[in-house]
Amino acid sequence: MLTKKDLWEGIHRLWKVVLHLPEDHADASDHCMFLYSGGDSLKALRLVEEIETLVKQRIFGLIEVILNSPVLDIYNYINNAIFFEIEKKEKLGDKSNRRTTPKKMKDKSAGFYSKQITQWKSITINDSIATISRGSRITKLHVNLNSDNSADKLGIQEDNVLTDGDSNGEEKKELNFLNLPENMKENISLTEEKMPLKNNWLELFGNQIVNPLHGDEKFIPDNLSSYRGTISFKVRWKSDTAKCVDASPLLVISGNNGTDVTVYIGSHSHRLQAIDIFSGEIKWERILGDRIESSACLSRCGNFIIVGCYDGYIYVLRRVDGETYWTFYTQNSVKSSPIVDPDLGLVFIGSHDQHVYALDILDKVCAWKLHCGGGAVFSTPYLNKSPRLLYVATLGESLIAVNPDSGSTVWKRSCGKPLFSSPQCTSRSVYIGCVDGSLHCFSHNGDQLWQFATRGPIFSSPCIYHFSATKQKIIFGSYDSFVYCLNEDGDLVWKFETSKQVYAVPFLYPNSDFNGKTLVAVMSTDGSLWILVAATGELITSYSIPGEVFSSPVIWENKLIVGCRNNYVYCVEMSTLEEKSPR
Repeated sequence: MLTKKDLWEGIHRLWKVVLHLPEDHADASDHCMFLYSGGDSLKALRLVEEIETLVKQRIFGLIEVILNSPVLDIYNYINNAIFFEIEKKEKLGDKSNRRTTPKKMKDKSAGFYSKQITQWKSITINDSIATISRGSRITKLHVNLNSDNSADKLGIQEDNVLTDGDSNGEEKKELNFLNLPENMKENISLTEEKMPLKNNWLELFGNQIVNPLHGDEKFIPDNLSSYRGTISFKVRWKSDTAKCVDASPLLVISGNNGTDVTVYIGSHSHRLQAIDIFSGEIKWERILGDRIESSACLSRCGNFIIVGCYDGYIYVLRRVDGETYWTFYTQNSVKSSPIVDPDLGLVFIGSHDQHVYALDILDKVCAWKLHCGGGAVFSTPYLNKSPRLLYVATLGESLIAVNPDSGSTVWKRSCGKPLFSSPQCTSRSVYIGCVDGSLHCFSHNGDQLWQFATRGPIFSSPCIYHFSATKQKIIFGSYDSFVYCLNEDGDLVWKFETSKQVYAVPFLYPNSDFNGKTLVAVMSTDGSLWILVAATGELITSYSIPGEVFSSPVIWENKLIVGCRNNYVYCVEMSTLEEKSPR
């Protein structure tokens, strides 16, 4: 029978094994933290498995304790889980078959929040603003003029749509304030007159003809085979943050014709940098209370940058100079990344205190918070438009659908293992990667439709590729080193083997030099960048960044931004070298 001494010694032995430390290495001190000793999420999972093998039972919630607590607390947690149960059984005469029903506790913190935030109308936006963030998320702030030319109404629009298809033949008329792909933009009205977009990045993208599905379940674009070329890479600049950069960049684009583009990204050095994308010059830098792995977002009014921090705070900083506007304290580290409600302007974000929060940053109040029933919220929530649901994934193995207006739980499903991946949606379904190695698919009613098994844990979040108006593909990476593309029924369309595990979220982007087809940029953890054709998985080219990469890439025009564990943020320019080859 395992004794408490055996447990203590076993934890220290497994600690060294998982962290690849020599046997004669000194035991970790009582206050030693796993992440600060060279651990990461994957190593934490392995340590959980090794400890559960040692004690011969499953210990719920252990992954969170390892990621957030010192060695002594890890020991005490396991000790209580094992020996408390043994002692309780002995006191009860080993009445282990007695079934008890846990008392259902109502979360009193969840309250209805139907307030329409009228203050947004009074906030001035001098420039048109758009953001680009990981997973090909495009968000645009715009002002709609009422028919009576009364007060301007601020709006926000999110576009995840990347299609290789024709958009029903209608001509798109866009403002030329941003150099974004036409398919990422629609109905932006800032003046009475709309002007056509002159987009050097992509002119052919909206006019491609989509081929039907081939018998082998592969999409073969009609003209792609007649083009052969490659992409050259050059580091335009790199910014030293002094420690690892695991956060992903936020790009904020403003000014006439996208003349002002700023990269916002945090680091383990506690620094949050605002970097000019053209010159690499640091516009401002803030040192927060602890390391930053959360990826920033922009407020609905366009004036604030919001980011989470290991010190438990959510920081709301002025976009222009980084000065603090407001901070909100949770009860544990905030590694989750915030998102903004386009209707109410609320900011949704999770915490390792096992809550998800809705923050009204203008009034500087928490509109509601919801306890997720056990399990830290590591990943980014996803706000679905129709049906209007906020999806939250937890390390307690649960995917939760939440009413974003009231903070109440609509439904909750267990995936069997912790969820580091962020949920993603189509009109039909919600998708989530799990460390059990499967991509799980649920309907918006909470019914599990299918799951697709890979050969490694999934930390990468799925990215939706809109192949046409009616056909969507799900692209994601796995720790088995493959990138997968599935259709909405869970069938494999293609897979591509990289050189190392894939932690980052793929990024879809159009490239006019390849007949306007959508390409996908994928980072593997060894720093390799892979450029693939999104429809087929065909490799265009690859590139290497000198360091481990857990950050997800973001692309604007020909510039790719990504963080690296060698302490730098990189801006890599991509140039297409192409020539036509005969059929």
